[in-house]
Amino acid sequence: MLPCPYQTLISYVSTAILVTLAIVLAGLPTPRSRRWLRWSISRWFMVSTFSALAVVSCLMATCGDAVWQKTVVIWDTSFQALLLAATATTLVAPLEVTTRRIIWQIVFIMLMATQLISVQIYFPEAYNFSYALFVVFFLLQVKYYVGRFRRFYKNTESALYVHYDDEESSIHLRPVLRIFYSAVAIGGVMLVIFLLPMSSELYSLLVVLYTAYYTWVCVTMIGYRIKGDYIIKIVGEPATPPERQQADDTAPDTPAQSITSHYDRLEEALHNWIEQKGFIENDVTTEQLAERMGVSRNEFITYFQQVHNTTFRSWRMRLRLEEAARLIRSTPGLQVSCLYELVGFNDRSNFHTKFTEFTGMTPRAYQQENGPKN
Repeated sequence: MLPCPYQTLISYVSTAILVTLAIVLAGLPTPRSRRWLRWSISRWFMVSTFSALAVVSCLMATCGDAVWQKTVVIWDTSFQALLLAATATTLVAPLEVTTRRIIWQIVFIMLMATQLISVQIYFPEAYNFSYALFVVFFLLQVKYYVGRFRRFYKNTESALYVHYDDEESSIHLRPVLRIFYSAVAIGGVMLVIFLLPMSSELYSLLVVLYTAYYTWVCVTMIGYRIKGDYIIKIVGEPATPPERQQADDTAPDTPAQSITSHYDRLEEALHNWIEQKGFIENDVTTEQLAERMGVSRNEFITYFQQVHNTTFRSWRMRLRLEEAARLIRSTPGLQVSCLYELVGFNDRSNFHTKFTEFTGMTPRAYQQENGPKN
């Protein structure tokens, strides 16, 4: 059976785009440090995905056989699911992705594909049963990947929250979250396609869909490369050794005693920090800030608990919101849409929510009522 007139053209265009994406990611410069090693591995997972898709698109360009199209689509989708899950998991939990686990999963996918192809060639009457078996395997595969990723994602989100003492820290994980759950959504679309009668038209639509999707994934990966150091420097480094942590916990001075001894110096350092508007600086860990103030992280945290009866992040959040309100009141023609960046927020929607809670008004409404009058 011959393919539809435009299937060949679409398949070859897709091949060219996917090869280009693979080359772009393969040539993307990566810092030569240990913490970027896992990101580099995830990048090669994506290069492998693009390369496999390019080969499939090229080989299937002139194939109009619906049965072979279904076989290739479900095998290729299962392989893509593995690589996408490995990519996303590597970015949030790099130490949990091992070569042995990946190899075993690839072997199992290849075995399932082999049995499907064998049945198609030698026992065509049993093809529908074998195909249904592969669909069930695909569903179990996705369920496993989703459960595993969500568990690692929550652990990493908690680690960022504790390390940076900043409720906005999880925002930096959003690109990875988008990649993973968009892949799940694509998997749902593929499942529907698995259950429909395959045709050249449907196959061509599928090629257009996954080519557009993987172009977006490539752009997201490049963006993560630009901003991802925030995450990688936490999840890519080993935790504090237990013996060191125990030594810290058994130090002769309690946090309260340390805070008392450093009270005056810390108060002065914080006053200077506020005067210099240090609170609008983001992506700074609590340890780094405490070191600037001349105290340990535990002393720093305890100070805010005992003296201000709050946490450092809540205290800093209030300073940022007060600064935002001051800027609105004193700056003629202020672009409210860009205000969140000026006061240290990483996310506009989060700033909008917090500012509304703080003032009882949206930033725009606050400007209309309290801003400078022309």
